Formats: sequence, C-alpha cells, structure tokens
Amino acid sequence: MKSYFFWIDGAVCTSGQTTGKLPTTDRYDTASGRTFVLNSLDNDYQIYCCGFVSSWEFFVTTTNGTLYAQVWRQVSGAWTLIGQNSFDVETTNFNGVFTGPVTASQQISVQAGDFIGFMSSGVTIPSYQRTNAGVGGSNEEVIYSDTATGTVGSTAVFSSYTTNSIEFSIKSTLSPGNTPQFTSLPAASSVDEDTPVGTTLITITATDADLSDNLTYTLTSTNPASASFNFDPSSGNLTTLTTLTVGITVFSFSVVDLCGNAVSSTFTLTVANKPPVFQNLPNTTEISEDLSEETELFILTVTDPTVGDVVTCSLNSTVPTTNDLYFYYSVGRSRYSIYLRGGASLDYDTAREYLMTIDCTDTKDSVSSTFVVYVAKNEPPVITNLPGSVSVSPNTIVGTSIFTVTTTDKESAQLFYNMTCIPSECPFKIFACTYLKRLVSKRETCSYAGAVLTESSVVNVTEPGFDLYIYVFDGKNLVGPKVLTVQMKETDSTSTSASTDWLSTDAKYILIILTIFAGLATFAVIGFCVLVFKKSPKSKSRNIIKTKHFP
Repeated sequence: MKSYFFWIDGAVCTSGQTTGKLPTTDRYDTASGRTFVLNSLDNDYQIYCCGFVSSWEFFVTTTNGTLYAQVWRQVSGAWTLIGQNSFDVETTNFNGVFTGPVTASQQISVQAGDFIGFMSSGVTIPSYQRTNAGVGGSNEEVIYSDTATGTVGSTAVFSSYTTNSIEFSIKSTLSPGNTPQFTSLPAASSVDEDTPVGTTLITITATDADLSDNLTYTLTSTNPASASFNFDPSSGNLTTLTTLTVGITVFSFSVVDLCGNAVSSTFTLTVANKPPVFQNLPNTTEISEDLSEETELFILTVTDPTVGDVVTCSLNSTVPTTNDLYFYYSVGRSRYSIYLRGGASLDYDTAREYLMTIDCTDTKDSVSSTFVVYVAKNEPPVITNLPGSVSVSPNTIVGTSIFTVTTTDKESAQLFYNMTCIPSECPFKIFACTYLKRLVSKRETCSYAGAVLTESSVVNVTEPGFDLYIYVFDGKNLVGPKVLTVQMKETDSTSTSASTDWLSTDAKYILIILTIFAGLATFAVIGFCVLVFKKSPKSKSRNIIKTKHFP
C-alpha cells in the first residue's frame, strides 16, 4: 500500500524531507547527453517547500559517466535551470543506489513548484521502470531535451518522452537551509550631534552558509521614532537625514533568506553633545590686600564646538564666602568677567585666597572650573636713606630743599610723609603730598613728597642742630620715625650779608608770609589724605588683572 505525503506550498522544508522515487528499475534510455525534467502529472518529482537540496540518490545499472542532478523551474513559461550537482559514477557503483551528499556551499536553493531532473554526460545513467506495464494514463509522462546546455540560468525547449507511464529512479533529500548571520552590525556606537547630514552611520551585512540564498535586510523598528535616519535595504546603509538630536536611539534590524529563515538584532546609537570648553580656566591672579577700587580681575573665555549652541555661565560658589568678589556678564561686551567690588575690604590675615567655581552650560551638558584669587599682604614702605644727617648754612634762604627722603614700596603705592622736630621750634618742614600732578596714566601723584625744606629763616637760629623724626604712610602702614639730624653751621657775617642784601625788606616779608601759608597747606593736605585712606574710595572700573597702585 502506498503512502502519500502532501506539503503546504511555500512552507519551509524540513530536514529529511524528500522529493522523487527509487523504484525497482529494469530499463534505461540509451541516448547520449540527454536532459530529462520529471514533471509527471502525479507530481512525484515536484518540490512543495522552500529549502535546499542536501543530497541525491539514484539507481545505477551498468552505465558510468557524470550525472548532473538538476532543479528546473518555469519562469515566464520557459523551463529554466536553477542549479545542478555533478557526480562521477564508476563501475563500482553498478547495480546499486548511488548516494551523493551535497556540501552547504553547493546546495541548490529550491522553491515550491520546482521539479527535479537530470542530465548525463553520455548514455543516460538513471534507469526507470514502466508503470502498469506501460499501459495507462499520462500521469507518469516526462519531458526531455537533447539541446539543453546544462548551464545554470539557461533555458531549454523540452518535448514529451516517447515512452509513457515511466518512473525514473532518482530522489532528492531536502533541508530548511541555514539561518543567516549578521557580520557587521555593531551593538552600539556614538556620534556627535553636529554629524553632517548624509553621513553613513553603519553598513549592515550578513552571510548565509547557503551561498545560493538571497538575503533581504529590513529596519523593523526605531525607538524612539525618528525622521532623522534612513535605511537602504539594498546597500545596508543607515544614514542621517537631518541634524541629529542628543539622545539614545535603538534600531532593530532583521535579515531574512528566501525561505524565511531570519535573524534579528539591535543597534544602539548615542548622539553625544560636545560640551562647552573653558579656554582660560583654571587660572589664578594675585591682588594686594589694600586694593579697594572696583577692578576687573579676569575675563572668561569659553566656547562651544557645536554651531548654534548658546553658552551661559554662573558663579557656583566662592570659598570662603565674600561679597568683595562677583561674577558679571556684560551685555554690551558679550563677555563674562570676575570683578573686585568697589569698597572691598580684603585682609591678608583673614583670607589669603578665594576659590571661585564657575559653571557653564549649553542646556545639554554642564562643565565647571575654578579661578583662584590670591591676596598679597601689603608690605610696609622702607625708607632707604635714613637715619642720616645734613649740614645747613645760616645763609640758606626760605624754601630751599636741604634733603630728600627716598622710600621704596613693593606695591608702588602713593606715599605720604610727616615729621616732628626736636627742639619743637623748628624752621624745617617736609613735603607730605601738597602738589598733585596728573600723569598720562590719569593717576594723581605727589611730585615733591619727601623733600625737606626750610620753612622759615635760619639766619638767627641759635640752636646747634635739630633732630627731624620722619614718618611715611602708604595708606595702610605707618613707618617711622627715622631721624634726620640737621646740623647748623656757624654764622658767617660776610656771606650772610651777601646772601640777603639782594632781597628788599618787602620781599623778605612776602617770602616769610608765603612760607607760613605753605606750611599750613601742607598740614591741611596731610589731614585730608588720612581721612581719604580711612574711607572707601570711589568705585572706578579698571580693566586690569595685576595689583593696582594705591590712588
């Protein structure tokens, strides 16, 4: 009793599934190089599934040569050779079933509706039997061609075989084939948000052990959905269509062969932002503790590599906390700066440095850096030419400079002088800061500060000498006293007359009055300067970084 198996058209072949027959044969065709397609109407030699031919079997009588086991398909009405496997038959194979396994790379890809057939290099190798003793319907008829070339992809014209009701002894064993595998689909990758439009992000490729298989690539999903990407199945290229948005996108891809064997995988793309870049931080500066004018200490330079990103910055913290320093954005100059506030009261002994933390963001990423303000201790001025002594002639006229005090100051601050005298009735004075001169730098300075002059006539002075106790003040430190000893020379009547006779009596009185007024003005200015130093100076914006001189 015969058993018949029917397969669903288009289904994937299962391993071991067969097409064809191996009947007991007693006849063979004697033609040479003939090609047969076994398209009998009972469809015993038709393939009903999608897969691959993994092996062939056929019965050999006493004919040797090369057998080409073939698969044929009707394409647009023409019989087309889809593939073939060749086997060399030797005499040792006579009168037995020849089994020919096919390696994966040589397996023929088949579809439902294909027929098996064969071609012999010489006399037809597979034998056949006649059903119903050669009498019956046409269900067992086959077709043949003596002109088919045996070239895969070629077509041939076939005719009905003259002998009907026959079954050839040939059978194919089928398999579902191999599942394709991705070969160039990375798990993840990252790009910058300014990646140019049209950039190829990845190229997907896959391989299949079944070399005759055709593979189809599909982008199955994009999460989150985005119109910024394009996938070309023919090339496997994933490219950018628009400017990218910072974030993570997961792409799901699949590759399918002709029989529906498929594999899926994902690709995670991270679009990264290029954060702002500090061009001149971290950085430091040093200022004197006596600086109290509003001063621009530092100009911040920060850039962002991404075109179109706007960077904003802010002062995160100042350690220790102080109101003397502040962070400011100038709209007119389009820049951020660090300022010393006007009226600042820096003190080296209280805080020697301030650590300022600056934050900048482009709304996607934030960066931080630091700026340190070091406070330099104010060094007292140093009088370099005292103690000292000087001799003064009684003929010296009023207003004559007898000595100039020289002083150095590390901060180059404005210096103010004062003095006391023993004995107290002293005909000398010191210029504190009575003559103010504006320089090119627009900074006021005392031109003659430190000059010791005769304030009144020394003609009738009877004291043999005076000790002048001199002080210098830099606005923060008062230094002194340092002693200048003035020795009075003995009176020379001849020279005295000669030195004073040229002045009229009225001129002498006028000179004395001017000298008195000059002395009063000197003390008035000294008092004013001391008051100025005790009060905060008016704020003036200075575009500097280095320590400023005391004004």
